[in-house]
Amino acid sequence: MFGAWHYMQVDTMGVKAKFNDDFLKGSLTLYNYNPSVSRSFLIYPQLVGHQIVGPAYYNEVEFGNTYMLNFTVSGSGEFRSPGLTQTVGPGDLIFIHNYLHHSLKPSKGKPWEFYCIHIFDNDIVSRFYRSVLAKQGFLIRGFPKQKVVPAILSILDKLEEQTEHDDFAISKVLYNMLADITEEAESRAFKSFNPAVDDVVAFIKDNFDKPLPLKAILAKTTYSKNHLERLFKAQMNMTIQEYIFYLRLLRSQELLVSTDMPLKEIADKVGLSEYRSLYHMFKKATGFSPDEYRRVAGSKKA
Repeated sequence: MFGAWHYMQVDTMGVKAKFNDDFLKGSLTLYNYNPSVSRSFLIYPQLVGHQIVGPAYYNEVEFGNTYMLNFTVSGSGEFRSPGLTQTVGPGDLIFIHNYLHHSLKPSKGKPWEFYCIHIFDNDIVSRFYRSVLAKQGFLIRGFPKQKVVPAILSILDKLEEQTEHDDFAISKVLYNMLADITEEAESRAFKSFNPAVDDVVAFIKDNFDKPLPLKAILAKTTYSKNHLERLFKAQMNMTIQEYIFYLRLLRSQELLVSTDMPLKEIADKVGLSEYRSLYHMFKKATGFSPDEYRRVAGSKKA
């Protein structure tokens, strides 16, 4: 039903969401919560949509076990995540894991048209995501439409046409789309307008798991603090501290779910001086403490 509006707040299996659905005529969203087969080497969409939303639309999510891709076709929206607010417009691509708290709403109270897809988490998608995050951050400006929209339309067609979905064919489309996104992100990094920023990104990736004062990062360049921070944000669509924050968060989430390592040791492994810092990082990003995250995420994997 298009044009309907309602407000909902959901907390299911640890996933928290608040949303107003203000879908306009022409919108279509298909859900795929129960794929017909379950194989670790396949990539599955949770939902796929072409959405045209009105001014009342609002979507806020955290602690979901999926990745979101959102590509704007027309209009504009406001994208918020911890410490980051961006206006997205035509050609802008968002790629973020839904366990990180973030929200979407139209900007300026006007219709916003976008294609979106939520993809279930697995090791294959995680590797693509980490590569894109390292090269471009959550937001890629001016992304080629042909590398996203045809793939989403193809998946919509496959989900509509079949009672038992062709999971293998859909997985192939998703894999190729993620590979194209990763290739685009990497090519832009190689063509970056300031190689010094690439050096800083590489240095942070190699050293985020230990205490990393800003003066150590500045020592890798000849720029002043303010100038480097401006260049970094222009290239990565996030600040230096936000980039370090998300690398540490991703690594600590891995350790919490895949090991029985004590929390104090995990904090040390990701470059944090004490457990309190780990606690505040998780509360800020997910609304959960590290213990709560380990318990809920562990139950999802069981």
